[in-house]
Amino acid sequence: ATNLVNIDNNTATATSFIMPCTDGDSTLLVYRGANTHLQEKDIPHTKLSEFNQLYLSSLNGEAAQLVKPITDAAKKLNIPVAINPGMAQLCETANIIQESLPNISTFILNACEAKEFMLTLIKDNKLQGVDKKTMAQNTPELLQPWIEQESSCFNLGHYFKEILSRGPSIAIVTNGSEGVYVAHHDTIYFHPSIATNIVSTVGAGDAFGSCFVGSIMKGHSVEQALIQGILNSLSVLQYEGAQEGLLTMSTLEENYSSAPKNLIQKFAL
Repeated sequence: ATNLVNIDNNTATATSFIMPCTDGDSTLLVYRGANTHLQEKDIPHTKLSEFNQLYLSSLNGEAAQLVKPITDAAKKLNIPVAINPGMAQLCETANIIQESLPNISTFILNACEAKEFMLTLIKDNKLQGVDKKTMAQNTPELLQPWIEQESSCFNLGHYFKEILSRGPSIAIVTNGSEGVYVAHHDTIYFHPSIATNIVSTVGAGDAFGSCFVGSIMKGHSVEQALIQGILNSLSVLQYEGAQEGLLTMSTLEENYSSAPKNLIQKFAL
């Protein structure tokens, strides 16, 4: 649907240039164009009530200021909001992200972004870590000592507790080829990556996040949404481009029915 697309007659449309590498990773040159100039008057308030879910990806430039008013409006209408902010937002407007957390239901970052945001939370809230010796070592990568601050350190569990205490009911951290972590209530779910022939990693994270949120929206459990997100991402990895390989709902359900269900590990939060 394009009926809610805004036209800016003074600025060019966003565009990207992808430089692929032989190992499947790519460098993206991105010009965000008119997207950086979105203003609060551009938010279609009268249309928001028509939707069951909002999903915010990265907003840059002056548009980054819109996270709070958008999520405020959604909160008033009882519309769940998933958000996947970019690194620039987390570095330049972390305060707005923090202020918006009470309005957000699902908070999605990759490991680098989560570490950056956790460092901000530690600094802004004067958080105290624990002795490194008290942390379990035989656990997935990010549940081991992750951030060290002088004599104390933090792991992903500390990050998840901070996020969930501020509003979101689900927090997600993707960690590339290692796998995906999801926190909900008092449990951390970890699903390792599944080996596949990687053609391009472009769009794999977005394929996971959007599919996970869509699965939750359809009433599926966190565990089913996690597996379906992995399956959708796995398919995108096998194609060039960010949208090739995205699974239809029927194909996704078929793949889920035959997918292994015993790969998920659970840890107390």
